[in-house]
Amino acid sequence: SSYNRGAPFEFVLGAGTVIKGWECAMSTMLEGGVALVRCRADYAYGSYGVRPSIKPNATLDFELELVEWEDYDGGLRFVEDQDPFGDLEGAEEDWDPAGVPELTPDLDEGETAELARRAADDADKPRRGTATATGGTRYYWEESDTTVVLSLPIPDSIGSSDVRCEVRPRAVSLAISGREEAVEGGLRGRVFSTDAYWIIDADWEGRRSVQVFMDKEEMVPRWEGVLESGADNFVSVDDLATGDDSW
Repeated sequence: SSYNRGAPFEFVLGAGTVIKGWECAMSTMLEGGVALVRCRADYAYGSYGVRPSIKPNATLDFELELVEWEDYDGGLRFVEDQDPFGDLEGAEEDWDPAGVPELTPDLDEGETAELARRAADDADKPRRGTATATGGTRYYWEESDTTVVLSLPIPDSIGSSDVRCEVRPRAVSLAISGREEAVEGGLRGRVFSTDAYWIIDADWEGRRSVQVFMDKEEMVPRWEGVLESGADNFVSVDDLATGDDSW
């Protein structure tokens, strides 16, 4: 629920990034309107579902609110105040420890408070990396204190009906129908699998990706990756390549 996340969800109408039921319903709504929509499986997540939270061939009921829209490349664009995964503005800037004064007994109360504030700001910044899964599929990951996000870049021809995703407390499987690329394996920690979800959206580098959001059961220790296979490597944001992703 985007209500629980505190931010509307944005998508481009007609781009195939959401289920057909949403596309059909939103195209009939006025700005500010609220609709209760029942979607058959062929207008929702089909014969595969979204395991474990949505069973195969499930009929689903949604409450949809059209918050705002604007013209976008000849279609409609639904506008939000921030990304569905939170405001990442400024997250690309690495914390510079050289800019923090050394803590000594001579620091006054104001300087100590400033050090604490800087430490808290650094802890809130997401860590990001790239990795290669078994089979050679390259993917990206992002980790905060509470959430891990797995991102698999996809071409424009891939829509929501092509995604196959399953999240369990200690494992994840993400595949694209008709393609060899897949990311699956044991997780480095436990997640609340029933709260996991995926979307198709641009990641922090602007790559069109399937993004799987998983809330961690424990904030510490840091995972420093996604899969326990050891193929995940932490890479600073400045070092991440933005070139060809084999598509």
